[in-house]
Amino acid sequence: MGDGIQAVVDYHRNGLVVRRELTSIWETIGSPVFQQLFEHLARKGRLINIGATSGYTSVGYATIKIDDFIVKLHYSARTVIGFLTFDYKHKFEEYSKQLSEYYVKNKLKIKVDFGVNVGEGLEAVSNG
Repeated sequence: MGDGIQAVVDYHRNGLVVRRELTSIWETIGSPVFQQLFEHLARKGRLINIGATSGYTSVGYATIKIDDFIVKLHYSARTVIGFLTFDYKHKFEEYSKQLSEYYVKNKLKIKVDFGVNVGEGLEAVSNG
């Protein structure tokens, strides 16, 4: 894959099968994907959540249910971080330039999903 990336998961196409512990996870789907990935988070690993697209529906975010969450968090020294990109709007210009430079220097590969399920997502957002 590249520096810092262990695996990319397209859970619609491949399902979600994780066969080893991961040290860093960038998670955007939410429950139940969040739950499953947390269970595969390595000791001292970090799970970074930047949203929950599965929760962009009229019923809201699904509850995350992880048995013994606090015990697993503490005894494995795991870190869970959540944020929204809009909290970092002041960084957009700086990092947009950096991403563009990485792309030009072929340090960044761009993959396009061609709008798989985009209708469902946009419809869910507009329906509140």
